[in-house]
Amino acid sequence: MKIDFKRLDDLNARMTLVIEYADYGPKLDENIKKYSKKVAIKGFRSGKTPKSVLTKMYGKGMLEETVNGLLNEKLFGYLDDETSSVHRLVKEWKIALPLHAEAGTGPNVFYVPPLAPYAFNEAGEFDETRSRIPEGYLEQMFGPGVEQALATIQAEREKSARGEPSELMDILIARDWNDLLGPFTENPADLDRQPRKG
Repeated sequence: MKIDFKRLDDLNARMTLVIEYADYGPKLDENIKKYSKKVAIKGFRSGKTPKSVLTKMYGKGMLEETVNGLLNEKLFGYLDDETSSVHRLVKEWKIALPLHAEAGTGPNVFYVPPLAPYAFNEAGEFDETRSRIPEGYLEQMFGPGVEQALATIQAEREKSARGEPSELMDILIARDWNDLLGPFTENPADLDRQPRKG
């Protein structure tokens, strides 16, 4: 996987990922093999569909699923990997929450609830006692842990504003791209890349 990371300014960066067959090929073959054991296609015994038939029928979808899985793994980490940012946001700081936790579905994706600006009062001035997004709505979306999650984010944000280090804020703003993309031998921003020929 080749990664091109270019910082545009203090707040923005552009990241380009190039994924080659060597990156996803073995995983795609593994996924096709697993799928071939489950699928029953007319004209073939159950679990005996040739790889070529499956690739022709479902190849694009399986390729997309495999590549998305690799990107998610590389960019976001796994919940059970104690060194990943995802694990730390969900399990340690408890600020990444599932949507509609009452369903009990065990989410694959966690969300950091928004820290909204203050609401306006009737005179059009900021009302520092109320958030622009009602607390009841956030609790409905994220569950009862949302109040504590927002308090943690706000405390870390204030800490960072005072010039104190905040590991949580560094993760949320992706201060170090290596935290997201793992170890590389060279900083992608320093790579000399030749333009592609059309």
